[in-house]
Amino acid sequence: TDEVNSNGGINGKSLQLILEDAKSSSKDAVAAAQKLITVNRVSIIVGDVLSSTTLAVAPIAERNKVVLFAPGASNPKLRDAGDYVFRNWASDDYDGTAIAAYAYKKVGIKSIAILAQQTDYCLGLAEAFEREFVKLGGKVLTKEFFKTEAVDFRTQLTKIRRSSASAVYVSAEARQTGTILRQASELRFSPLWFTNLTVDTPECAKIAGQSREGVIFST
Repeated sequence: TDEVNSNGGINGKSLQLILEDAKSSSKDAVAAAQKLITVNRVSIIVGDVLSSTTLAVAPIAERNKVVLFAPGASNPKLRDAGDYVFRNWASDDYDGTAIAAYAYKKVGIKSIAILAQQTDYCLGLAEAFEREFVKLGGKVLTKEFFKTEAVDFRTQLTKIRRSSASAVYVSAEARQTGTILRQASELRFSPLWFTNLTVDTPECAKIAGQSREGVIFST
């Protein structure tokens, strides 16, 4: 804002930046948006980066005719969230479809297991992946889900191994993905892993270590 304002602002008007923390929580995101709109009278809200919080705030922005620009939110439902809701990130439909097509067509995987975190972002990816993979002729042997606060994935990994899956698609955030890969390695379970871009983060790298080697991901 300082750079813009020092150069005359936008059409002669200076910008004012007001910060609120959504805390990765839909409840807190809604409270923050309501405060920005009713108290601060903002005309544009930038954020959040999470699909779940953005979906929660979208109806409020739409109702009040305040532009909501989400840099990173990707759930397909945002496409129909309203005329005032925008994003600059590819939809999970595209991301999940692309990695499913790569797994089936390029790598030759014909059957796979899915392990997904229960958030709008991760479930959106998993649903798109499954839809495209099955459409192409592939078979999903089993699906396992877990909550964001989960720290032990051995039960899900054991069930997946019992399904005879030689490949697994993981749709999760960085900490969870890293922990899944590390615990699978500890269980000596070594399928071919497919996942989303969270595997390519410092947090996941620190947790998973060498367990990330060979993982195929979309970005």
